[in-house]
Amino acid sequence: MDYKSSRLQDARDALSRHIRKHGGVATRHREAAQELMASIDVDGDGSVTWEEWAAAAGVSEADRECSYHFFQLLDADGSGTLSVDELGAFILLQEGSPFSCDCCGVTVLDDQVRGCRTCWRKGLLRGMGEDGRRGVAYCPPCAERHAKELKRCHRCCSKLEVLDNSWWLPLRDWPVMQAFLTDEEYRKVRIRDARETLMQNAQQLIHSFTDGEEVDVSGLKLKKKDFVKDTTSKCKGCTKHQASSMFKCFDLDGSGSLEGVEVLALAAAAEGCCFPCDGPCGGALILDDTFFTCKTCWREYQRGGFADVRLCHTTCVSCVRRSSCGPDQGEAPICPTCSRSMQPVPNEWWLKHEEWSTMRALRAGEEEAVARALRATQERIAWEEEAAAQAQEAKRLRRKQKREHWMRVGEKITQAGENIGRAINNATGADSGELAKLVFTVVGASVKLYAMIKYRKR
Repeated sequence: MDYKSSRLQDARDALSRHIRKHGGVATRHREAAQELMASIDVDGDGSVTWEEWAAAAGVSEADRECSYHFFQLLDADGSGTLSVDELGAFILLQEGSPFSCDCCGVTVLDDQVRGCRTCWRKGLLRGMGEDGRRGVAYCPPCAERHAKELKRCHRCCSKLEVLDNSWWLPLRDWPVMQAFLTDEEYRKVRIRDARETLMQNAQQLIHSFTDGEEVDVSGLKLKKKDFVKDTTSKCKGCTKHQASSMFKCFDLDGSGSLEGVEVLALAAAAEGCCFPCDGPCGGALILDDTFFTCKTCWREYQRGGFADVRLCHTTCVSCVRRSSCGPDQGEAPICPTCSRSMQPVPNEWWLKHEEWSTMRALRAGEEEAVARALRATQERIAWEEEAAAQAQEAKRLRRKQKREHWMRVGEKITQAGENIGRAINNATGADSGELAKLVFTVVGASVKLYAMIKYRKR
C-alpha cells in the first residue's frame, strides 16, 4: 500500500471511529442522506456509484482525482458504491470544516492538524469559497515528513501551529479559533454566515413570495437608518445594535442599503419568523438548523398571542459553544426571564411562528385559547397600524397647513413691501421707495424659503 492509500485508509478509520463514538449516524444526517440518495441515485438501486456521484456534483476534469479520493473516503466498506449510512457520513463532513492536506491531498481527520490560524481567520472573514488559498493545513504524517520545509505558512509567513482538529464542527466553532477570533470578528463571521444562507435561499423565498410572477425590483430601495428606526419601533426590546446586525444580514452585496432583490428577500423572510441571536454575535439572524430557547417562556409567549417579545430569548449554537469554549454544544444558557435552562429546538425560520413544530407541540390541548390570543394580537396590531397611519396622515396635513400659512405670510410681506415702496415713491416723486421694497421682498422670500425647508413634503 502506497503512502496516499495509507493516509486515505487512516482518514476512513478516523471517520468510522467518530461515527461509532456518537452512536452511529445521527437521525438528522440519515434523513438528509435519504433525500440526497433519492436525488442522485439514477438507477434506483439504493446505492450511489462514482459515475452518479460525479454527474450530480458536476466534477470537472481538473478536480476529478481529488473528488474520487473523497468518494473513496466515504466508501467505508470498499464496495465502490455509497450507501445511505455512508452518505450520512458525507452530510456530517459537510456540516463540519475538514481540511485537505496541502501535501497528500487527503482529508485530514486526525486528532491534530498543522495549520495557519492567521489564514484561517482571513478565510472566515472573507469567505473560504472566495479565496480557497486560505485553507492552509497539513496532516501530521506529512508535517513530520517535511518538518524542515513546513515551519512557516507559504501564504502569509506566519508560524505554522500544531492544533487540535475539530473537523466535525464549523471552523468558527473550533476551540482553537474561538480563542483566536475577537468578539467583533466573530460577529462579522456570524453575519456572513446568515448572509450566505439568505443568498442560497433568496431565489426560492422570492419565488414563493411572488407566486412565481416576474416583479420589477429596479425601484426598490431601503436605507439602513430607515430599517433600524422601523425595527426598533416595532420590536420592543430590540436595540439599534441588534437592528444594525439584522440589516447587515440582508445587505447581500454590502452596499449599505437594501436594493432590488435584497428588499424582496427581506419581505420574503418576513413572511416567516427569523430570530436574532441574544448571544455574543450581537443580533445576527439565526438561520442554522438549531438554536437554544426557553420552552417555558415560549409556551407563555404563544399563550399571549406572540405579543410579549420579552418571553422570546434565542441564542445560536455557535454562541453557546463560544461561551463554554468547548467543542460540543456546551452548557445550556440560562433564560434571563425565568432563570431556567434553555433547550435546543429545530429552527424553521421560513414558517410563521405558530406553524413551527415546537409551537404545535407546546400548544397541545390549548389550541382554541392560543387561536383566540393570536387573533387578539393580530387585531391589536392592525389597530395600531391603522392608528399610526392616521397619526402620520394628520401630521402630514398639519405640516401642509403650516407650510401654506407661512407661504401666505411671505406673500403678504412681499406685497406690503411693494405697497410701501409705491407710497414712498408717490410721496417723494423719486425712486426712494425701491430700497424699502427690496428689503421687504428679501424678507418675504426668506419666510417662503423657511416654510419650504421646515415643512417640506415627506
